[in-house]
Amino acid sequence: MALNLLEILSKDYKTLLETGDFADIVIQVGEGPQARTWFKAHSLVLKARSPYFRNKLATDCSNVVAFNEPNISPKLFSVLLMYIYLGTIELEAYSAPEIMYLLCGARELCLRELVDYIQDYLIEKKDLIKRHFFFVARASYNHFEKLSMYCNNILKEDPATFINSQDFITIKKNELLSFYKNHPTNIKEIILWEKLVEWGVAQFPSMTLDITTWTDEDFESLRELMDPFISYIDFHKVSRSEFLKNIRPFKKLFDDSFYIEILEYHTFPELTSESLTPEVSSSPSSTNSNTPTISSSTPSPKQQQQQQQQFRPITPLVSQPQPQISTSNGMLTNEYAKLMTRWINDTTMTNKSPNYTFRLLIRGSNHGFSSKAFHDRCDMKGPTLTFIHIAKTDEIIGGYNPLNWVVDKSRGIYQKTRNSFVFSLNKTELERSIYSRVIDEAHAVYSHIDFGPCFGSRKYDLKLYGKFDEGNGNCCNKKSYAKPIRNSGDSFKVKEYEVYQVIRIAREYE
Repeated sequence: MALNLLEILSKDYKTLLETGDFADIVIQVGEGPQARTWFKAHSLVLKARSPYFRNKLATDCSNVVAFNEPNISPKLFSVLLMYIYLGTIELEAYSAPEIMYLLCGARELCLRELVDYIQDYLIEKKDLIKRHFFFVARASYNHFEKLSMYCNNILKEDPATFINSQDFITIKKNELLSFYKNHPTNIKEIILWEKLVEWGVAQFPSMTLDITTWTDEDFESLRELMDPFISYIDFHKVSRSEFLKNIRPFKKLFDDSFYIEILEYHTFPELTSESLTPEVSSSPSSTNSNTPTISSSTPSPKQQQQQQQQFRPITPLVSQPQPQISTSNGMLTNEYAKLMTRWINDTTMTNKSPNYTFRLLIRGSNHGFSSKAFHDRCDMKGPTLTFIHIAKTDEIIGGYNPLNWVVDKSRGIYQKTRNSFVFSLNKTELERSIYSRVIDEAHAVYSHIDFGPCFGSRKYDLKLYGKFDEGNGNCCNKKSYAKPIRNSGDSFKVKEYEVYQVIRIAREYE
């Protein structure tokens, strides 16, 4: 009986959404006159189901709300909106990229249960991930830890996934070069060559795999692109027939002296001083064709086992950034720095996964616990991380401000950003720490001459005030961020606090 009543209730909510009856708000999705779509909705339902809308509607008095997130089309937003109303979603009809966009949309709307569900759904669809490996791996890296770890495990179990993925041709040059430098030894050299040609040709929209249509300019452009990869392919380990059919037609892609060396090896192997014997491999390409073709192969289970032992993580696709700390004996340990790096990259939604140096600006026990000392040492220093050790309870809380701390002596200043967060560290189980992103962007950070680090609007998600070690005004009350970082809103005394300047390190592959 209960189930039938729930079905009736869901049906009524669906009708309410589809008809727009009693709607009191309009959500605009998409940018540009031709791309915009409007959805009628009910603010009570939105605020009850989504922390994003709860805070958005609390600060936006208009009955029209814009939701313009990259890659969230009106079609996909309608799926998320239906989930908000009904609590159900069907993913089978969507492609892997569309599912990943839904995952990103669920994260933006703070639909935690849906985020977990979509990750679990994809993990059960291993073949789907392998077909779109690069898209899923990039989108999940630093944003969806469970899915990102699963992608890493797939790659360790079967490194050939890297070159057999349907979206292989979309990989960036630096990522592919890193793979070729460290490629497992049981992936055949002829496959490495063929996939390199396939990838290279795909980087030039005017080119096709039909070599007879290539101009001298095409050969020159492709040669320049592929040149850094050539030395990482052992052409001694291809068979003579593979060389004649699938390498010799591309001789214009090689340096002349290097090509002559390969040619001599396969033409007069008995005269070559090299002791290497060519490893004969079969190509699935038809032997009746005179035009070279691109093929692929799947390692045997035994080869996969060897490959797993030999495989080294790929940079930057799956490796984790290694932050640097320009001080010692502070609250910011190496483990905390790695966690902060991941969270900072999560807020910026970047695919480049930059690394950071954390430079100590102030430590309470050394420089004082006053708001004046804080502003003297931390204003106009760019992005900062604050760590606070609370007296008596031994909690460590803090926040990340991606902007400058600034002071107008006549008044306080709210600064708008979508990239700040506050946190509470679980020292025994770090992965269970609380990470709380801003949802009221207009009141993300507050600067005032009498305040120390302060996040959120009045009542404040995190505030240090006056003399922080005396505890008159320090508090944490959930207001502008997604989650509370303390169970108590009572004032507290600070045992120690530190603020670090966050300096982005340019990585060589950028």
